[in-house]
Amino acid sequence: MKNKILIILLVICFFFLRLYKIEERVNFSMDQGIFLLRSWEIWQNKEITLIGPTASPLVHGHQFFQGPLIYYSMIMVMLVSGWNIIRASYLLVLLNFVALVFLYLSTKKIFNKKVAKIASCLFIFLPTSINFSNFLWNPNFLLILMPIFIFLGSKAFFSKKYWYLIWGILGGICLQFHFQVVLILFFTFLFLILKKIEFKKFLLFVGGAIIGYSPLLIFDLRNNFYNVRTMLEWLRFGGDEKMAFPLYYFLSFVPFLCMGLAWLIGKIKNKMIIVLLLSGLVLYSFYIKINQKEALGMPNGWNYVWQQKVVDKILEKGCPKNFNIASTISGDTRSYDLRFLMTAKSCRPMNVEEYPKAEKLFLVAPIDRPPETEKVWEVSSLRKFKINQKTEINSNVFFYELEREI
Repeated sequence: MKNKILIILLVICFFFLRLYKIEERVNFSMDQGIFLLRSWEIWQNKEITLIGPTASPLVHGHQFFQGPLIYYSMIMVMLVSGWNIIRASYLLVLLNFVALVFLYLSTKKIFNKKVAKIASCLFIFLPTSINFSNFLWNPNFLLILMPIFIFLGSKAFFSKKYWYLIWGILGGICLQFHFQVVLILFFTFLFLILKKIEFKKFLLFVGGAIIGYSPLLIFDLRNNFYNVRTMLEWLRFGGDEKMAFPLYYFLSFVPFLCMGLAWLIGKIKNKMIIVLLLSGLVLYSFYIKINQKEALGMPNGWNYVWQQKVVDKILEKGCPKNFNIASTISGDTRSYDLRFLMTAKSCRPMNVEEYPKAEKLFLVAPIDRPPETEKVWEVSSLRKFKINQKTEINSNVFFYELEREI
């Protein structure tokens, strides 16, 4: 009975930490807007694409592509959620819970039940696991996929040959979502070699990885190995800008970290020390979540609640004609977040190249950057304009309706 009560409490904690004040704290910014707009186009046009979004590093002005499954995964999530960002967040959290189950089963099979319980607690309460589990972004999918990858690895290692093929396919699929998975696959190859796995099993894994990554391989074969050449140039010369390695570059390692730490903690013989360590993590995660002021990765005073308020202001009198959207509260001056939200409401702005053709411009700006002094092209392309409307969205942000004067 005590175990059942504890499991229920852990499940409640899992969902609470990820869904508490979700509308105010969900990250919905430029990358999400860009990816979802492209996903929307693919769905509406019934396209088949072999490439996904470009990766961040620039090499001599070129970028290499990530996999198309990023778009197709977003399409599936958004279709289920009715193209609603908050409902999509709920679905992603649910998928992360499924990943938690796979992590528990894998750790139990590889180690034991005690280590599995500790690993599950770490996955539930680690701030990184919490923060990247409730919004649409390609690295975040790895929190869902990697525990399944580990589970398939445990099945392959202790089961029949064909599991190696399935395991490899998922490895290739994971690589489509972010290039950080190259390291995971490298260590997996090394593990299989050191364990002297039967050569046929090794080939099945490698063949599976090729199948999972095949859309980009087909793209390269059809485009003079564009991706491969760009990656090799990046490895040889480095990028055009100084390379940073933010936390999300290591999300695929989080499940492995949970397992490794759980194994170490499990070796502590004094149960009270284990309880104190986990209790400290629980208290810390709740403290961080409850005291969180801003949405992760978004400008001060800007979140999904305010985004919806702006969309409602634009649509007050129905869908405007010949209009565009801009924002100066962040580097996303073309306001891809609002651009998608408007598109999902069947009121699409003019394209990002068409600012000079717009008759109206809806602008979101900080209180200290009035449009009369603005120099960014998205606003200055209007040339002479009048302000039809100025509304305070919150203490940091104003909303403007600008109209071109001829």
